[in-house]
Amino acid sequence: MPVVISAETPAIRKDPHGALRVGQSQVLLELVIRAFQDGATPETIAQRYATLALADVRGDRLLPAPHRGNRAISHPARAPVG
Repeated sequence: MPVVISAETPAIRKDPHGALRVGQSQVLLELVIRAFQDGATPETIAQRYATLALADVRGDRLLPAPHRGNRAISHPARAPVG
């Protein structure tokens, strides 16, 4: 498996209280993940949260390599049981 090196700053940051935020906005990462799970496109999510930059919602800056091209984003706390 090739190693991908990127000079871009990740779009996810931890605020002083430990919450994960997207870009320089105050939007919680969990809200963006839920929107993706509900089928929203990056464009729709950026419109829904006016403080989000579209570049922060889509592409390599938000989704880690295993999820690229995969619309199904799972959250460990919401994983199906059984």
